[in-house]
Amino acid sequence: MRKFHTHLIKSCACITMIPSLLVTNTAFAENAEHAINPQTTDALSYANTLPAGTFAIASTSNVRYLLDVNGGSLDNGANIQLYNNNASSAQRWKITQDQNGYLTFQNIKSGKVLDVYGGQAISSTNVQQYASNHSKAQQWVAEGSRDDFILHSALDWNLVLDLAGGSLSNHSNIQIYKSNNSAEQHWKLDSSNYMQGAIESYHSSHNALGKPIGLEQSTAHGAYQNFQNGTVYWNRGRNTAYTLKGCIRSKYNTEGGAEGWLGYPTSEERKLKNGASQSFENGQIHWHAGDNHTHATHGAIQSYWASQNWENGWLGYPTSDEQTNSKGASQQFQGGEVLYYKDGSTVPSIQAKWEELGGANGKLGAPTDSVTVKTSQGYVKSFANGIIFATSQEDKNTAYIIDSNIYAYWNKLGGPKSYLGLPTEAAKTVQSGNLRGIQQNFQNGTIFYSSKTGTHAIRGAIKTQFDHYGLNKPGFPTSDETKSADNGVWQTFQRGTFYWKSNTGAHLVANGFLTRYGQNGYEHGYLGYPTSDEYNDRGHSRQNFEHGRFWWNGFPNGSYSHYVQWAGQPNTHYCAPASGFMMMRNAGKWRAANGTSLSIDAMAAYMNTQWDGAHDGGIVNGLNNWLGRNAFQVHGYPDYNTLRYEVLHSFETDYAPMVLEHERRGGYHPNGHSNSTFSHAIVVDAYNTSDDSVLFDDPLASYGGAQKFWDHLGSFRQAYLLQSVDGDAPGIVSVK
Repeated sequence: MRKFHTHLIKSCACITMIPSLLVTNTAFAENAEHAINPQTTDALSYANTLPAGTFAIASTSNVRYLLDVNGGSLDNGANIQLYNNNASSAQRWKITQDQNGYLTFQNIKSGKVLDVYGGQAISSTNVQQYASNHSKAQQWVAEGSRDDFILHSALDWNLVLDLAGGSLSNHSNIQIYKSNNSAEQHWKLDSSNYMQGAIESYHSSHNALGKPIGLEQSTAHGAYQNFQNGTVYWNRGRNTAYTLKGCIRSKYNTEGGAEGWLGYPTSEERKLKNGASQSFENGQIHWHAGDNHTHATHGAIQSYWASQNWENGWLGYPTSDEQTNSKGASQQFQGGEVLYYKDGSTVPSIQAKWEELGGANGKLGAPTDSVTVKTSQGYVKSFANGIIFATSQEDKNTAYIIDSNIYAYWNKLGGPKSYLGLPTEAAKTVQSGNLRGIQQNFQNGTIFYSSKTGTHAIRGAIKTQFDHYGLNKPGFPTSDETKSADNGVWQTFQRGTFYWKSNTGAHLVANGFLTRYGQNGYEHGYLGYPTSDEYNDRGHSRQNFEHGRFWWNGFPNGSYSHYVQWAGQPNTHYCAPASGFMMMRNAGKWRAANGTSLSIDAMAAYMNTQWDGAHDGGIVNGLNNWLGRNAFQVHGYPDYNTLRYEVLHSFETDYAPMVLEHERRGGYHPNGHSNSTFSHAIVVDAYNTSDDSVLFDDPLASYGGAQKFWDHLGSFRQAYLLQSVDGDAPGIVSVK
């Protein structure tokens, strides 16, 4: 049984069950002039007023508004309304005429037909869609022409299709009403483009396509439809729909479209770096923005290109379509020409070299594919266990073997177009310690491979220094060259790390020196980059850095100097700030970590200096805060070995140490100091291991005495570093 949608009553201007509205329309009808004979009932008299076919039905009052199934419903009883043209199939009707001249209007989307609710021949009865039952409620007679017609209900000639209340707006209700020849009862066929089925469903989630600019066109295996911003192709077998647009669509059409060799699309267009691509059943189309060229690929050539990382690999984008020839086919790419040999062979030079090596049973094994690549530098052919690269098409003497691991790495860098360039000789087996591997030289570097360290290239200054040592000292590379601080680089090897910066050159840091370097932050630490390799200094290994140096197994005998420039203290309690000023100036630390300019007063503030001077903790904190890192420490009451080590170690760090010495009235007083009890800060400037002599810079010389004076480290310790006179510990302040 048909059901009336009661929720639609509220939106209907005129419904049978609302007497006041019925009176209004009846009065309108009584005053209207009728253009037809209300007694006429012969439908055949009006046959062929409307053509058979699929149309929208528009109101002549405003042709933008069409008869529409509410919400695009598929259900029986769904209301018929007026709605703005949205090119949907819910607004399109298939018109057919029976042998008696009656018209039926079947909705394209639902398959249901235009129907008078309940078959009631009563003015203001609602119009709905309902499954076809060939009843009079579903039959109509058109009077007029396709551009201006009235639809009479077969239930009663005097009842016609009517826009309820004359409301021209979305969701306005449609009813049958007593004929009055008003504008609300006049209609027009609309043959504008519309969507249906799978393409319409696809469009609902792809609104950027815009409006259809043609009707759906059937193909052998699906359909397509053109829109303002693309063409949608639907594949019946896969039940998939995708958009084609722009240059890719143009190329697709050139290749025969949906019925061409590419088949139907199997993906949407993908944005790529400098281009776009789209997949099809039998290939792909790529568009390159740089030259605005579009080319298709497929088969063996496409498979090889895919194995080389598509357009992101060394071959780049295709620059031509595939061309067939007697031997197979070829296709040009940015990086070279891919040659397909249908018999599996290759160019004569590579073929001869491979056969010389034993062919499929030799060291290289069988070919991995039927493809050879011709680059601007030569020819490349892949085999199971390696690659042959030849600079000549004919001469086998120009052919070199490339290890497969090395080739994969080289190819990922860009192959012949990479910074390495071309191979200059065949791959060879090399050994470092117990580890065997492969080495291959190229125009601008060398690639090494071993099962333990992987595949890595060396080049430039690091390669030059590596070649100086040979493989045995550093071993195989374990990383690629990596950018680091101050535009430098590093690269790790089995037994050390090479560092390079433009003003320091390339140097290897290895063994214990690398451990100590790491403890100080590597190139990011205060030492900076190495400025030398390890070398012998008076019987001890030594290595220099931008801001310091290391010795191994102790320090060489001899003299050392910081060459400190003396500065005097401006008052009696600024000895530590004056000494700190000398230390930082000597190390080139003219500004604190926060930008404060170096001065004795600034150092006094950093050390929290009071009327009685600075204390040990304030001195250490001040120096560390100046550098912005925890570098300095104090060794209180140091034994002789500790004191001597810290003095010598200062010549590794390049920071002259500060000695905090304590003097007593009646005791020893260096450099002509007054016979008083006080603590005092001085700076170690130089030291000689042969006689234990030490040179101090004394800021108190501004009140008398020498700016620099010599003493002996051991005896100085005994006299001034074993007893405190103010609660602070005497000692040495130095960098860790």
